[in-house]
This record gives sequence, C-alpha cells and structure tokens, in this order.
Amino acid sequence: MIKCVLFDLGGVVVDFSDEDYYRYLAKQGKLSPEQVYKKLDPLYRRIFMGLIRIDFFEREVARILKIERSKVKWIEFYESHVKLNEKMMQLVRKLRKNYKVAFLSNVDYSRYDIAMSMLNLKEFDYHFASCYIGKNKPDPEVYRYVLKRMRMKPSEVVFIDNLNVNVIGAASVGIRSIWFMGSMSELTKKLRSFGVKA
Repeated sequence: MIKCVLFDLGGVVVDFSDEDYYRYLAKQGKLSPEQVYKKLDPLYRRIFMGLIRIDFFEREVARILKIERSKVKWIEFYESHVKLNEKMMQLVRKLRKNYKVAFLSNVDYSRYDIAMSMLNLKEFDYHFASCYIGKNKPDPEVYRYVLKRMRMKPSEVVFIDNLNVNVIGAASVGIRSIWFMGSMSELTKKLRSFGVKA
C-alpha cells in the first residue's frame, strides 16, 4: 500500500531545465549543448553532491569552456528562469490529505536556497537534497537513504521524476516510479494505476 509520493524538484515541482542552461553556455563558448554537457557533467555531479562551492565551479566552467567567468551566471540564470509549477503544487496539496509527500532533488546549495524561497516547506512532510546527502540520483544509495529517513519500505513509495535515468534508479531499489513528461493527466492516471487517489 502506498504511503508516500516522492517528487523530484527541477522539471516537476519547479519548472527549470538544465538543458536551457547548457544551451546558454553553448552560445557563450561557441559549442553545442551536447559538448557543454560532456565537458561539465563531472563538475555538475560534484557541485550537486556539495563537494565544491560556486566560486570554484564558476572558475572551472569558465576555464573549461574558455569563456569569461562573468558569463557563467550559475545563480543568475537559475533565478531568472525557475518558477513554481502551480498545477503540480495543487496535486501535492491534494495528495497530502491522504499520503505523506516529499521531494528529492539533485541540487546545489545555492539553487536549493532559491527553490526553498519559492516553496512552502510545510506542504511537504520530508525534503531531501543531494548537496546535503552527498550523493546524486540515480545512485541507488540515495533512494535507500531516503527510505531509511522516512522509515518506509520501497513498496510504500511512488517516485516522480522528469529524467528517466532517475526513474530507473528508484525502480532498481523497488520503488514504483513514474517518468513525468509534462502531462498532468498522464501523471494522475499513472498514480491511480499504483492505487494512489489523485
């Protein structure tokens, strides 16, 4: 029986796409977004695990992409593009009447603070961020950590993420998972298929 619905933040609870940021950086460095992703993925993983700070991250991005540091705009770009997904928050409020609700996000300290300023944390029973856990999705250990903290079995949780790789990661530890592709009606159908009254 499902007791908790676990949401991703970026691309689910808040509207923001790192792909947009890659495209922005690609223009600055005269590269393709794919090239930017390949060059920066190791740095992304480290900042999301809380292992490096913004100043080091921005210096490294500027060095790797051969652009001015002032053009990296890690915080500024996020602040100017992120917004709350109001329809998703309506679903969160509805679900909270019968279930625990939580979120789990790959995020650094700075973006986490910005997202938290947009959310009412009282609307979530639990909140988990990779920068505080020290591991990123889709590492199975992240999901095990969350289950342990919530004192729940994998069969009692449904996880929603906009990245299929993270959905696969959650499913690998037995959590029922939904790949959210932007359609609220499809999401509610899938939740109902897991026995969740949405």
